[in-house]
Amino acid sequence: VAAYWGQDRTLAENQMDLGDYCKTGLIDRINLSNKGGYDSKNSGNTWGVFSTFGSGPSKIEQDVTLCQSLGVKVILTIGGGTADYGVPAGKGGDLATRFYNVFFSANTGTGAVPRPFGSAILDGIDLDLENQKGVQMQADYLAFVQKLKNLRSNLLIFGWFISWAPPSPQCPDSETLTNNKDFGNLLSQFVFDYVNIQFYNNPSCNVNTGGFFRSFAQVWSGLNQPKLTVGVAAAKNDVVVTPPNDEYYQGVPQSAAVLKNAISQVKSLSKFAGLAFWDVSGAYERQSGNISFLEDISRYAASA
Repeated sequence: VAAYWGQDRTLAENQMDLGDYCKTGLIDRINLSNKGGYDSKNSGNTWGVFSTFGSGPSKIEQDVTLCQSLGVKVILTIGGGTADYGVPAGKGGDLATRFYNVFFSANTGTGAVPRPFGSAILDGIDLDLENQKGVQMQADYLAFVQKLKNLRSNLLIFGWFISWAPPSPQCPDSETLTNNKDFGNLLSQFVFDYVNIQFYNNPSCNVNTGGFFRSFAQVWSGLNQPKLTVGVAAAKNDVVVTPPNDEYYQGVPQSAAVLKNAISQVKSLSKFAGLAFWDVSGAYERQSGNISFLEDISRYAASA
């Protein structure tokens, strides 16, 4: 079970510190989300939400080390639902070296390299590619990922796939993948260790619909990728649409039983590698009987 941390979607806006979630023993991986811009000025600074909780970056440095000591992998998620990011043309390798020095190595390289999380060394990177640049800059993204793998072979590489270009749905069917050659090419070339598919915000293939199994088992499992994780919206507050529309909320499991049923459909498939909750506060604050939704699902996943 994985979960995204950093952008609190609960109404109370009471997301706990990173380390507090790791200490629950309910997650195997936690994603720091999301870092937007990739440019050199932004990639080493203290940005956005990472300075919101606890005592800021120094606390995160301590919490990353704590999480890792508890066996929880800490992943940096970059990208998201904005248009202000992309790998500069012809600079994929250079950008990868900078990210490596800033986040994924004890080596700071030559010159002054800002390290927002101090001595903490993260376990992997998650590419949340939601804008068209992910398609237009395939060669540059590929150079970025390959360089990172060359610099650190055990660095985990994740891909979070949703909309690439209208009218592509967020959990594509076979026709979409066949017709969208750019999308297919990107998937076939990247050296991902895991691919996370967003199974919410789309009535045709949300986890609580019949289309979920078809999309996961018949479409995604047939792609030339290693492991697949199921992206789940933990609570209604985790799904943001303007204006609000109940149709989008159909992707939020009405109960733990609904999500367990979805897991039972795919758990035996060789490509299935677990769940990824957006976000951790929603999963933790939501109740399922006398325990949290996160605990209920984590227990089930451990026994599945």
